[in-house]
Amino acid sequence: MGLRETINRNPSLVGVASVVLVVAAILIVVLELRPGATKMPAAPVSDQGFFSKDDGKGFFAADVKKATPYKEGGSDVVRAHVFKCKSGAAFVGYLQRDTELGRQELQKGNTAFELAHRPPAGRQPYFEVKKPGAQVWVPFDGEHIREWEDIRAVKCPDGAPASEVLPGEE
Repeated sequence: MGLRETINRNPSLVGVASVVLVVAAILIVVLELRPGATKMPAAPVSDQGFFSKDDGKGFFAADVKKATPYKEGGSDVVRAHVFKCKSGAAFVGYLQRDTELGRQELQKGNTAFELAHRPPAGRQPYFEVKKPGAQVWVPFDGEHIREWEDIRAVKCPDGAPASEVLPGEE
């Protein structure tokens, strides 16, 4: 018996299956578009990234392959994640620095983007994050995932999620 005959003999089964597929598709769209949904960032298309040497008060673009922190003009330079809201200037939402393990992986040719999307070897994280002005750096590991996600959930003054920007988009 072919597919066409099966469909013709079981119209109610085909109707139920169609409804289930449509509901599943709608649910996926709603979950992906809801405010505050965590989006998987696209791989960077530039070799430039944002950095800050004043705890996020300002930022500048530089080679994204640089391990952080590094010294410049006597200050520690760390990676800056820059965001924008619908209106207003770009701002540093959070800062990131590499751990010793992260620095070793970057020296092997891995990119910061690859490390951010790969679980760390053992229990040592590749990097740490913090909000500008905060004193404590939070490691990217299984024990601190809630704090890490809270830091990365950058909001606009109206409470809407802010959009991360790359050099040239700010």
